[in-house]
Amino acid sequence: MSKVIKIADIGNNFEAALLEQCLTDEGISFRIQSNDDSAYGNLFELTEGCWGRVFGFAEDKQRILAILNDIRNSKPIFPDDDQTDE
Repeated sequence: MSKVIKIADIGNNFEAALLEQCLTDEGISFRIQSNDDSAYGNLFELTEGCWGRVFGFAEDKQRILAILNDIRNSKPIFPDDDQTDE
């Protein structure tokens, strides 16, 4: 049986949502854990230094990191500075 490990920290809920969709589409098992707390709000985000983290099986680590890296390095579809007046 494979071991579940912490793969990476996640910066915000938007990044988490994109990662969740990509990993689901790829059929990769994962768990995303937020540092948000209903009683303390974002206190744990501040102390932990990140929005949350993603966990997965050790053998999926490199694939998950590659997907997360692609998300972080992707450019917006319509960046503000590249819009043209038509």
